[in-house]
Order: sequence, then C-alpha cells, then structure tokens
Amino acid sequence: MRRICLLLTLALPLVAAGDEGSSTRQLSPCVKVHKGSRTVESQFGLVRLSIPRSLVFKRGADVDYVQYAIGYKRGATIEWMKLMFGGLVGQPSAEGLTGVVTKREWRCSGTVKGPETIVVDRDGRKSRLVGLVFGLAEYRQVSPDAAAKFDDVLDRMCCGPCPACEGRE
Repeated sequence: MRRICLLLTLALPLVAAGDEGSSTRQLSPCVKVHKGSRTVESQFGLVRLSIPRSLVFKRGADVDYVQYAIGYKRGATIEWMKLMFGGLVGQPSAEGLTGVVTKREWRCSGTVKGPETIVVDRDGRKSRLVGLVFGLAEYRQVSPDAAAKFDDVLDRMCCGPCPACEGRE
C-alpha cells in the first residue's frame, strides 16, 4: 500500500490540466450506486463510472491495462465509447478532430484532476475526450443520440477514495 501511495503522490502533480482559464467541473464523491448499472473504477479507484445496462458492455485486458468498450446500439449500428486504465495509458488527443472545441478541467480534490475536450463538427457529430489519472475515456464523432447516452455516463463520473491525496489540497 505504501508503494501505491508513493506512486500516486509522485504521479498526481504531473496530470495534465486543461488550458488555463478554462472552466472546471468539480466531481462529487462516490456515495451511491446507480441501480441497473455496472460500475467501472479507474486505476486505484480514483474515479468511478456507472454504465447503464441498456448500453453494450465489453471488457478486455492485457498485462498492463484494462479496456472497456461501451456501445450505443441503434438498429444495426453500434457507436462506441472507450474507457482505458493502466499505468502506461496516455492522455487522449484531439488531433485530427475539427469543429467547435471546448476545453475544460474536471477535478476531484487538490491534485486529482484531468483535461476534458469536447469537439462538435459541422454535421453535429460529437467527440469527447477525458484524461484520467492512469487512464482515459473517449468517444469520437458519434451521433447526437449516442453522445447524449455517453455524456450521461461521463457526467455522472464520481470521485473514489484517494489515500495519497489527503492533505494535498
């Protein structure tokens, strides 16, 4: 446990934050489980997401990461959001996306924070990229209906316990 706390203590100040002056979204502590959902926790339980059972849910893993594919099915088409967690998982990049860009930061406490980028293209397709501590959540160029479902998941993201964060406000 001491190694984990030391690793988090060293890594947390290095988490990229959004542009200076961007808005900040304060996440609430995880206190309730959403009925009818699956729970996904990030590395070390720093953030938690509730995935409604109405969405397609797939999990894959390798030695150094775990990945979840969350799908919104409409007819024969499935649009996907990716969640990925692991010590070597980098931050998502909006490279190649064009449209109206909004940047902001999410924050749990003191140093637990990350960047968030939203891009809406001229056809109304939306992308959202959320950098997490040791992970990411992203969907790219999905329909407004799929974006609404995925945004519901990301907007309900909450903060788990962080022993290494105590006293670092």
